Amino acid sequence: MDDSKSFAYRKSLSEYRIKLFLIGPTILVLILMNVFPLFWSLILSFTNYSSMMTKKISLVGVANYSKVLNNPVLWKYFQTTAWFVIVAVGLEFLLGFSFALLLKEKFKGWGLVTTLMLIPMMLSPVVVGLFWTFIMDANFGLLNYIIGLFGINKVSWLTNPNIALFSVALVDVWMWTPFVMLISMTGLLLFLNLYMKLPTLIWHPGGLNSVR
Repeated sequence: MDDSKSFAYRKSLSEYRIKLFLIGPTILVLILMNVFPLFWSLILSFTNYSSMMTKKISLVGVANYSKVLNNPVLWKYFQTTAWFVIVAVGLEFLLGFSFALLLKEKFKGWGLVTTLMLIPMMLSPVVVGLFWTFIMDANFGLLNYIIGLFGINKVSWLTNPNIALFSVALVDVWMWTPFVMLISMTGLLLFLNLYMKLPTLIWHPGGLNSVR
């Protein structure tokens, strides 16, 4: 009996070492490429470091943060970012959850429709940027060509400061709505699965147990 326990322990330890050996290099690379630069940048933010500077680095405390936060241009950038987040994330949630409600029930061609709707999420941001730059080009863009068929003048989707941010938000919505849809659909399916099992569950002081 002791030999079998000892063998099981050695086997589990060996499997743990194999797993650690396999994922160890990946974790190390992630730490070196992500965690270390983050903390190093945080440390440098409290100094007068500059890539163009040749003099010795010295601590300046929170002077850099004070200078940045007292810059009125920065707060304008914050407002622009906040507007973008509210519009883009709000539309992504509404559209993503709506599509999830439509696709929670399977139908003929469900797999094909779901796959096609998830394609934007799987594309590289570079590809998406080039794709929508072609569509929204002021002179040769597909979007201006379509609205031109209805007698509407060309629109500078990407260069007009009044609508450029809206155009970028539209691209973000197109790309990331499928991601919200996927998360919402997963949550809905889990909720419906639990809801269907509720009639077979009873509540007692020990928690929820299935009726045998």
